[in-house]
Amino acid sequence: MATIEKGSSFSIDSIDIEIETVFTDKREILVYVESFEDIPFWLRAFKKAGIEGCKIVEISSDHTTNGKSSILSKIRAEKIKLGKFLLIAVDSDYDYLKDQNQDILSSEFCFQTYCYSIENYIYYPYDLTEQCSIASNCIEFLSPQDCFGETLKDWSLSIAPEYLNFLRDDCLESIAKATNSLNNLQEIESPDIDIDIEPCYLDKGLTAENLYLFIRGHDLEEAMVNSCEAYTDKILQLKKDKINNSPLADKVKGQRIGEFLNARTHFKNILKHRDFSHIPFYENIISEIKEFERNTFK
Repeated sequence: MATIEKGSSFSIDSIDIEIETVFTDKREILVYVESFEDIPFWLRAFKKAGIEGCKIVEISSDHTTNGKSSILSKIRAEKIKLGKFLLIAVDSDYDYLKDQNQDILSSEFCFQTYCYSIENYIYYPYDLTEQCSIASNCIEFLSPQDCFGETLKDWSLSIAPEYLNFLRDDCLESIAKATNSLNNLQEIESPDIDIDIEPCYLDKGLTAENLYLFIRGHDLEEAMVNSCEAYTDKILQLKKDKINNSPLADKVKGQRIGEFLNARTHFKNILKHRDFSHIPFYENIISEIKEFERNTFK
C-alpha cells in the first residue's frame, strides 16, 4: 500500500496504489474517512455492499489533521487524487441539502452519509427504546410506542420553519434556535401548522417530520444520550421494584439485583453495532458502493 509521511508535500494517488496491486496480485482499496470513530460504520457499509479488502483509515494516518475539511482541502490541493483504488467516505453535514462541495461529493469515488452524520444513524429514534432495553437485558417493560421517534417527529415539526429559513437564507440564528431546542425535548408539542417545503428538498428525502436526520449529529447525540440514560434508569428501577416485590428472600433479592446490574452494558456500546438497514438513506449508501464496484471492477 502506498503511504506518505505525515505532513509530507507528496501526494497520494489512486494510480500509485493500482500499480502496486500489479506486483502484489492483491486488490486493496484505500478509503479515507474523517476520524477514528467513523471506521466501523464505513467498514460495515463496504462489507454489506460486498466489497472486501478495503483499508479504511482516518485521514490523519497519512496527513496531519483529521476532519472533512482536511480531506476536501487535500483533494483540491491535489495531495489526494481519487480513483478506483483511492476513495473517500464523509459526513454530508449540510452539503447534501445545500448542494455545497459538489465538485467533490458528486464524484463516483466519494461516498457520503446523506443524513447529517453517522451520529444521526446511531441515534435514529425509532426502535431506540428497544436498543436501550437490549443493553439492559430487560425487554419486559418495553413499550410498543416509539416514544423517542414520536418525540423527535414533533420536534422536527416544531423547528421546521427555522430549519427551512437556514436552508433558504443561510440564517445562522435560525439553525441555532433549532439545535438549542433539542435541550427541551420534553416540552415540545406538535404544532398544527402547514409547512411548505420546496421540491428540491423533498426530492432529497427531507420532510417536516424527519429533520432530526439533518440536524448536526453531535447535538442530536447529546440530546438522545440524556433521553436514553433516563430511559435505562427507569428500566433499572422497574426491574429492581419487581424483584423487591417478589416473594424471594431478601438475600436472594439482593443477589438477583446484583446479577441484573452486572449483566447490563452501556447503551452506547449497543448502538455502535446496531443494524442500520431500516434507516432512511442507508440503502442509498449501499447501492452506491455496489454501483461503484459494478462499474469499476466488473
